[in-house]
Formats: sequence, structure tokens, C-alpha cells
Amino acid sequence: MKVKCIATSLTAEQKQSMGLDEHEDPQYPFVIGTVYTVLGIHTQIGRYAGTILKIPMRYAVPAPACLFEVVDDRPSTYWKIKSLSEYELALWPEELYQEYFQDDLTDGVPEVIEIYKRVVERLESEFD
Repeated sequence: MKVKCIATSLTAEQKQSMGLDEHEDPQYPFVIGTVYTVLGIHTQIGRYAGTILKIPMRYAVPAPACLFEVVDDRPSTYWKIKSLSEYELALWPEELYQEYFQDDLTDGVPEVIEIYKRVVERLESEFD
């Protein structure tokens, strides 16, 4: 799945629908007009309700789907669906379900960085 960035911040209406305080102003490190491969999808009910795309950059960056336009709607064959709680559902490559994967990636654990690079390469080549 590929998406094109159409915004890097949320409108007041989007914040409200996601359960964010009107004074919160999250900014996202994307470039408008750039096409990104979606690493995974996370949907939950409640705070930050909606679909969160995991966009591969130096690490997996979660971002609301409303910041993107879908340009290739094919789901990855590598995604595995899992229920994370009674309110959460995720579609990610199997490797991303490892306990503390995102924390270890952000902390720069070398073996996790290598796994992440392989996953991103595999997903990006799937849609070339």
C-alpha cells in the first residue's frame, strides 16, 4: 500500500474526531506530495481513534490516515492481522509484533535496526 502526503498537521475537525484537545498540535515529519510505503495499519477506538499508518523512515512513524491520500490500495502480503486488545486491531509484518520492537528500534538496538531495514526493503520492493 502506498500513500501520498497531503498534510503535515491536523485540522480542528480532525483533532476533535481523534479525541485530541484543541490546543494539541502534533506535527508530522512528512513532506507534502511525497509518496510513502505503508509499513502497517493500527486501528483503535477511543483516544486517537481512527487508523494510524506506520510510515517507514529512520524508524516507524505513526501518523493518522487523514494526512494521506491512498495512491496504491493493494495491502501487503506480509501483513498479519492481530487483535491487540478489545479496542485495537493491527495489520503489520510479523516482525513488528515483537515485544518492545518499536522501543528497541528507537533506542538503536543494532539487531532490531537490521530487522527493520529488511522489513522496509521487503515491503518497498513488493510495490515497485
